[in-house]
Amino acid sequence: MIGIIPAYNYSSLSKKLSSLLASILLIIPSITGALQFADVAEENIYFLPIHQLRGLGIVRGYPDNTFHPYDPLTRSVAAFIVLTAYQTDKDYHLEIPDLDPSSTYADMAPSDWYAKYLVKADQLGIWGPDADGNYNPTKPITRAEFFKLVLVPSGLDLDPLDDQQYFPDVPNYAWFAKYMNFAGMNGLVIPDRDQNLYPSQVLNRGEAAEMGYALYLILKSQNHSLLYSQLIANLERAIYYLDNGKILAAKRNASFAVGLGQKLINDDPTNNTYLGAAKMAKAINYAINYQILKPVLYQAEQTASWHNKSTSKLIEAVADDSSLQYLSDGMQPFLQ
Repeated sequence: MIGIIPAYNYSSLSKKLSSLLASILLIIPSITGALQFADVAEENIYFLPIHQLRGLGIVRGYPDNTFHPYDPLTRSVAAFIVLTAYQTDKDYHLEIPDLDPSSTYADMAPSDWYAKYLVKADQLGIWGPDADGNYNPTKPITRAEFFKLVLVPSGLDLDPLDDQQYFPDVPNYAWFAKYMNFAGMNGLVIPDRDQNLYPSQVLNRGEAAEMGYALYLILKSQNHSLLYSQLIANLERAIYYLDNGKILAAKRNASFAVGLGQKLINDDPTNNTYLGAAKMAKAINYAINYQILKPVLYQAEQTASWHNKSTSKLIEAVADDSSLQYLSDGMQPFLQ
């Protein structure tokens, strides 16, 4: 049976996640050069996180001003990046010794730049060689493998998340249950409409940026003005995607904004600005549900319910904060 997903717990994660943030973001270190990547157009689903991290000086691309958001991450690159982050982090100082030159491995030499990182991942119990002794350095990694790589060295107590099922495609008996449960419950992976996390899906650079963006906001969770600005940015992005017929992309941003809104009102429940923004996030999320179900004739009752909920929340949101009127106006075409 799938349990109730606990609410986000940003503040309790912040200290431990500092190294995890570095691990993710070092995939794409600091930027220089052009304002926007040539291969990350505004309609790209990763535009917002890549653009925001670029503005923070966290991400960069290739010399030709491309980012390659859909390129997969390989085992060798991911192990090098994440374990190097733990090696250099002042709280961890993970030891990664050079390999004995006389050591032999089926598909790599001890002198290969990535070899000691793959061996260290094996020693940590993250992933090791296959039955033929191959470390598979060029093999793309999955979401589940990536989160195991990031979380195992952290020392976080994930045992309470083991043997639990909160997401349909993360069974409680799976080896990756606690890693994917952590990722899903803390907004590092955005579930689909059925709450699936796709643990076996290969991870790409755009997703890594998206996860880094989420982790950054987790670490900055006490900076309410930042969370508010990013909530609004995600809602504006959701409306942009709706205007361009990308309903599922809009759903990603609206769902993320709902999480940010919940955090804000949990911390400051009497702040009308935050209340209005949280309600606006829910209103837009409801409207997107309405748009998704609208073509399904046998779902007419549920469709009407989402429409009514969205309309009511839009009114409440603007009543709390009139500056949100432009977002309400932007949603009107999608409530017809």
